[in-house]
Amino acid sequence: MVAIAWSSRASDRSRFMRFRQRSADRPRLIREKGVFPLTLSYSFDAIRNLLPQKYPFIFVDRIAEFEAGQRIRCIKNVSGNEWMFPGHFPDQAIFPGVLIVEGMAQCGILLFQLSADPANAMGHTFLLSSVKSRFLQPVIPGDQVIYDCTVVKLVSSGGILECKASVDGVTVAKAELSFAIKPDNKDGTTVNGGEEGVSENAVVQNNGSKG
Repeated sequence: MVAIAWSSRASDRSRFMRFRQRSADRPRLIREKGVFPLTLSYSFDAIRNLLPQKYPFIFVDRIAEFEAGQRIRCIKNVSGNEWMFPGHFPDQAIFPGVLIVEGMAQCGILLFQLSADPANAMGHTFLLSSVKSRFLQPVIPGDQVIYDCTVVKLVSSGGILECKASVDGVTVAKAELSFAIKPDNKDGTTVNGGEEGVSENAVVQNNGSKG
């Protein structure tokens, strides 16, 4: 079994810091019982500066809601022009279930990046170590997928998320994601060892998959 890893290199730190500084000037946060709900959404341009993934493998278009260390809601607009549909499937276009899970995982990365101290938010490798997923309905071109991810556990070395994907208020997929977070060395390589509680082996358990 092979771990699925995403690396967020320190070379992106300057772009991230500039974005956070611009955002800090806007009245977008409301203090409520120690949690800061995000009242203004993050655009795609901001998202692609926060994610280690690059085109054509970004599956989040917008962050709609966010509470630091608690939850995140993201949006993915599914278009018939996307690269996977000619092969999945030639006679009936269905958005792959594995890419729905990838979108959930990217929501988890965004949640960690936005919850972390801005000075330490970049320069990490994210390892998806365990996935327990269930697919309930197919997603097709024209659908708008809403991802809701809630923290079960989140520490500096990893976390567990409960995620749900829905279309028009109907749940299409559910998953529990476990992941490890490893800081990168100054040369961009990943620090080995030292993390506890999260396996580096990817375990994917799908029930009722239609993707």
